[in-house]
Amino acid sequence: MTLEQSNKVASGEEQGAENLPLHLLNPPHDNWEFNIFLDKLAQKIDDEELKRLKYFEYGHDGIRKRLFEEMKTTQEFFFYLQERNILSVDNLVHLHAMLWHLGRNDLIKECAKYAETVPDTLYFHQPSPERRENGYQEAVFHVEGKDLTKYKREDLEKLRTILSRRLGVPHAFVIISGLTPSKSLVITVMIPEYNAEILVELRGK
Repeated sequence: MTLEQSNKVASGEEQGAENLPLHLLNPPHDNWEFNIFLDKLAQKIDDEELKRLKYFEYGHDGIRKRLFEEMKTTQEFFFYLQERNILSVDNLVHLHAMLWHLGRNDLIKECAKYAETVPDTLYFHQPSPERRENGYQEAVFHVEGKDLTKYKREDLEKLRTILSRRLGVPHAFVIISGLTPSKSLVITVMIPEYNAEILVELRGK
């Protein structure tokens, strides 16, 4: 190929932009970036941690024994959560809670960083530890995402129940403190002090 022909190809004169395959012009599917994020996350979770994650979901309404045994990779586990609408690009709360119980503060931080790049994603901000009482320490969470001002009282009560189960604290220790102007929900949670120490460490990073 001569230099002139090469220049024509580079400029599109030889084939013409209209002849490019359509798949090169189409944007990736909606979950493209999200799946890449989950794949990177999965590569940082070892086999023992995967067993724990699967066990978190094990039960009558969760992963059954056969699927538990067949699921070999963290990517397959994330796929299962996505198929059941437990994990999605606009809701990372469940994933955040599992990483919390796994003790992977580094992955919690990565999860929050990713969520900040996606509009209308429900996730936990970094908490701000406050006061201590009877072996528990107060932590203020900001749950940010969709327009939470439209939540009804029953929706907020349901959210309290979900958070108490996700974080492993009594229901009475989860208090809806209010809504911020940025449409994030301020929730005060009393958590065991050993968990609070993890949050302090995470917040300082």
